[in-house]
Amino acid sequence: MVEAYPPHVGGSETRMSELLIRLSKDWERHVITPKFDHYPPFELSTNITIHRVGSYDSRRYFLNTDRPINDSVKFGIQASRELGKLGRLDVSVFGEWNLLHYVISEWSVYTPKLVDWCEVLARRLRGVKGLGETLLESYLAKRASHHTAINTKVAADLTLVHHVPKSQVSVVPNGVHRELIANSRPEKEYGRILFVGRITPHKQPELLIQAANNLPNCVFVFVGWGDPAYVERLKRVAPRNVYFLGELSREELVMEYRRAWVFALPSMREGSSISALEAMSNYTPVVTVNAPLNYSVYDAVQDGFNGIVTRNNPKSLAEGLKKTLMDERLYQELSHNAYETAKHRCWDVLAKRFTEVLEGVAIQKHIQEN
Repeated sequence: MVEAYPPHVGGSETRMSELLIRLSKDWERHVITPKFDHYPPFELSTNITIHRVGSYDSRRYFLNTDRPINDSVKFGIQASRELGKLGRLDVSVFGEWNLLHYVISEWSVYTPKLVDWCEVLARRLRGVKGLGETLLESYLAKRASHHTAINTKVAADLTLVHHVPKSQVSVVPNGVHRELIANSRPEKEYGRILFVGRITPHKQPELLIQAANNLPNCVFVFVGWGDPAYVERLKRVAPRNVYFLGELSREELVMEYRRAWVFALPSMREGSSISALEAMSNYTPVVTVNAPLNYSVYDAVQDGFNGIVTRNNPKSLAEGLKKTLMDERLYQELSHNAYETAKHRCWDVLAKRFTEVLEGVAIQKHIQEN
């Protein structure tokens, strides 16, 4: 059960679809997800039965970081009903986002429940929102049969913050398509800085735009969709060396990965950027910021090895980008190591790990029943 699924494009939905597609044919797979826009309510895709419930506007639902609370509750209720129709299951997998659908639908399924975590926000957010997040996370941590974490830091936080036993947490990282991995080093455009992702405040595009002011000879390219009003505000303050390309086809995006000198990841909040991994698979090192909720600094990006981690401000980000331009030897090392890191993170390999986790949870269920 996930809050979005392809053809809608995003990190969490890409992760779950890539893992599910690669499961053995022995698994009967059902996906329950909101019905966005013109998508059909029911379809069979690559041996996966997709149940789309309700009727939602994707642009409204994903407009900001926070999801509309009424839509979240409604999806939880609709998903609960659909889940009840499926009958006996071996394992139920819940994407962490959003947390409410687990709470609402939990009693509709009497099978082991696995929660897939991309971040742990408890104790990190303030006010009413922070309290609500902490309570919901604590509930999931206690009630779920098992947990998968997107990286070792998330796994450690589940144990440290929510006291989940280490034996109940498995790390299954994000990956990259084998077809995207470059066969040879592509020709790079010196000074071409690439951003790929949803253009939203928590991704901090303003930070990168401010850094662009300090690097007038570089070209900054933004790829992705965002609230039109927000994107328009960014365009008004952006210098002439900043370009917004909007959403691109898969082929066009791969070309951008291969052309880019550096991939910029200025997010204040990031679980594990698939786009960054895809860029790295094309010899493009990553420059990111050390923000409290940016888990990428604990994941694929290693400072000084395959990328650069800067302080969370425009000046430091610009300095990090400049290092890749001024030090040819450093850049070549970062580029090579970025590629080596990504090529060992293929979805095919990670799906085998995910399969092992599911089989372990299902076997445990049968042991308990007998």
